[in-house]
Amino acid sequence: MAERAEVRSIEALRAFKAALKDFDEAARQALGEAQGDVMRTGGWLQNDRAIHWKQQLRYRQNRLADARSELMRAEIATATRTSAVVERKNVEKWKHAVEEAEQKLEAVKRWLRLLEREATLFKGKCQPLARTVEGELPKAYATLDRLYEALEKYLKLAAPAGDRAVMPRGAGDGAGGAGGDGDEAGSAGPPAAGEEN
Repeated sequence: MAERAEVRSIEALRAFKAALKDFDEAARQALGEAQGDVMRTGGWLQNDRAIHWKQQLRYRQNRLADARSELMRAEIATATRTSAVVERKNVEKWKHAVEEAEQKLEAVKRWLRLLEREATLFKGKCQPLARTVEGELPKAYATLDRLYEALEKYLKLAAPAGDRAVMPRGAGDGAGGAGGDGDEAGSAGPPAAGEEN
């Protein structure tokens, strides 16, 4: 005889689906925020820092050229290098400023290359989760819905069988007849006259 399924609460399926949807939303939000952070950082480096330091480099190079011109004029006017101390200090100041801008611009380029490489690795690491969220979870929702509907139908069909299972002794059918259930036959007392032992 086939075994009966022990179905106690199909609402557990609904609760599990709700929890799965919470995970779905949290995962999508986390993926979106992480990808947004990468894009914002790349945009900040490319469109803010790189442009800023390119402009600074041009500005400082122009100021260095001006300072050198002033130093040259001062040296020609006085015919001695000792009287152009201020101009020479100004040249040194803008030389250091140009070097700083060059270093900053190179650092921005280096960070852009590093971010691009790390972003590629990051996308690769996120692919399994993204595929699960985009492809597997919708399938899981559909499967849970089918299970819920099938179990609802099963419970509706199984209800009459459950009623027979709790009927009083002697009221059911089977080999026991009026003497009781079939599996308890022969245990209710001695056999009647004419019956074999």
